Amino acid sequence: MNTFQNFSIRLKLILAIVSILFISLSVFSSLILFMNYQKNTQDLLNESNLQAGLISDYAITPLLFSDVSGATEILTKLQSIPNINSAVMYDEKGNVFASYSINKKQKMKFKKINSFKESIVFTKDELVIFSRVQHNKNLYGGMLFHISTSSVAKETLNHAFILMGGIIVIILFSFIMISRLQKYITLPIITLSKITQTIALSEDYTTRAQKMYGDEVGQLYDDFNAMLEKIEQRGRQREEAETISRTYQSHLERLTNELEERVQDRTGELQESLERLQSAQSQLIESEKMSALGNLVAGVAHEVNTPLGISITAASIFKNEIKTLTELLEQNKLSKTALNHFIETISEADDILIKNLDRAASLVRNFKKISVDQSSEEKRIFELNEYLIEVVSTFKNELKHRPIDLILDLDDKQLSMNSYPGAISQIVVNMLQNALLHGFDNEDKGEIHLKTEHKEDTVLLIFSDTGKGVDPYISDKIFEPFITTKRNKGGTGLGLNITYNLVTQQLKGSIELDNNYHEGARFIIEIPYSI
Repeated sequence: MNTFQNFSIRLKLILAIVSILFISLSVFSSLILFMNYQKNTQDLLNESNLQAGLISDYAITPLLFSDVSGATEILTKLQSIPNINSAVMYDEKGNVFASYSINKKQKMKFKKINSFKESIVFTKDELVIFSRVQHNKNLYGGMLFHISTSSVAKETLNHAFILMGGIIVIILFSFIMISRLQKYITLPIITLSKITQTIALSEDYTTRAQKMYGDEVGQLYDDFNAMLEKIEQRGRQREEAETISRTYQSHLERLTNELEERVQDRTGELQESLERLQSAQSQLIESEKMSALGNLVAGVAHEVNTPLGISITAASIFKNEIKTLTELLEQNKLSKTALNHFIETISEADDILIKNLDRAASLVRNFKKISVDQSSEEKRIFELNEYLIEVVSTFKNELKHRPIDLILDLDDKQLSMNSYPGAISQIVVNMLQNALLHGFDNEDKGEIHLKTEHKEDTVLLIFSDTGKGVDPYISDKIFEPFITTKRNKGGTGLGLNITYNLVTQQLKGSIELDNNYHEGARFIIEIPYSI
C-alpha cells in the first residue's frame, strides 16, 4: 500500500483503471462461464435422462423373454453415444443381466442391487442415472448408466479461453487509450506541482499559475491562485500585527505585574472564605448529628408513650376495682364470687402493668445507652448484633406510618467488637433515614434489609432496599458533601458524607455503593472488629 502511494498520478491512474476494468471483466466472465456451465450441465442431464428412458423402454422385451443376446445387442448400440461410459441392465431380482462399457479392454465388475429406486447423482466426473424398466406398473428390472461429464468441462474451458482472450484484448486497447489520454489529466497537475515547489523554495507569493483547461483541474488552478493571494495578504497583515504586538508588549507586561498583585490579594481573601466555609460545614455536620439524635428522642418518646398509656389504663383498673370492693365491704355485700373476680382482675392488670413498665424501662435503657454512645464518642467492647437490635428498636417510630418493612438478617456468629458504638449507631440511623428519604415516596411499599456478615478480621454491614435506586449521574460523587436529590424536601446532602467520614476515619473501614445491584440501592460497609 505504501509503495502504491508513492507512485506518480499517471501510474496510479493507469493502474486503477486497468485494475477496475480487469476485475469487472473477470467477474462478468466468471458469471457467464458459470451460467454456461449450468446450462450445459442441465442440457446433459435432460439429454441423458431422455436417453435412459428410451433405452429402458427397449430393455423391456429382452428382460421379459430373458434374451441376454438381445439385451447385449441393445447395449452395444450405445457406442454411438460418446458420453455414456458404461451401462448395466438388471433383472427383476437385481442381478446383472447384461452390461456395456466404452472401454472394452478394461473389464468392468458390476454388483447386484437391492433397490430399484430411480435416482440421478453427480459424482466427480460422471453422471449416474438409475431408471426402472417397467410396463403397466409391472417391474421387469432396471438400467444403470454412467455418463461422462467431460464434454461439459471441455466446453466450459473453451469458453474460458475465448473470454480470457477477449479480456486481454480489451485491457491492451484500454491501456493504449489511457496512455494517450492521460496527458490531458496529469500534465496540468504536474505543472501545478512544479509551480508549488518553486514558490515554496523562493517564498515569492506574487507568482501565479496559468491554467490550461477549463475543467476541474482548471478550477484547482483558480483556487490555488486565490490561496496565493490570501497568503500574500496574510503576510502583509502579519507584519502589521507584529508591529502592533511589539507596541503593546510593554503595556502587557505592566498589566501582568498589576494582575499578579491583585491575585495575591484575592488569594488571601479566598483563604479566609475557605476557613469560614469549613467552619460552617463543621457546624452543619454537628447540626446533622443533633438532628439524628432528635429523631432518636422522638422515636423513643413515641414508643414509650404506648406502654405508659397501657400502664395508666392498668392503674385505673386497680383504682376502679378497689373502689368497687370497698363499696361492697361497706354494704356487707362482699361475696366469694365478687372477691374471686376482684383477684382475677387485679392479677391480669398487674401482669399488664409489669410487662409494659418493663417495656418502657427497656426502651429508656436502650435510648440512654445509644444517646450516650452518640454523644460521648468513647470506645468500648460490645456485641454488634445485640446493639443493632437496640438501635433499630428506637427507629421503629419512623416506619410505623410507612408501608416499609425493616428486615434484619444478622449473622449467627457472635460479633464481639472493641470499637465506637456511637459511630455505628449514627451510621445505622443515617443509612436507614437515607433509604426512607431517597428510596421511597410516602405511599410506596418496599423493604429495607440490614445484614451482618463476619469475615476473618472485619465485619460487613450491608444495607439494601427495594426502592428507586441511585441516579447514575450522582453515583460517582454520592459520598461528597451537599450532594442530594431531595434538597427541596428536607435533604441536606450531608447524611452519606457524615457516614463516609465516620466509617473511613473513626472506624478505619470502607464504604461503597454496589453499582451492580439493580433492584434498588445497596451499600456495603466493612469495618474491623477492633481499632
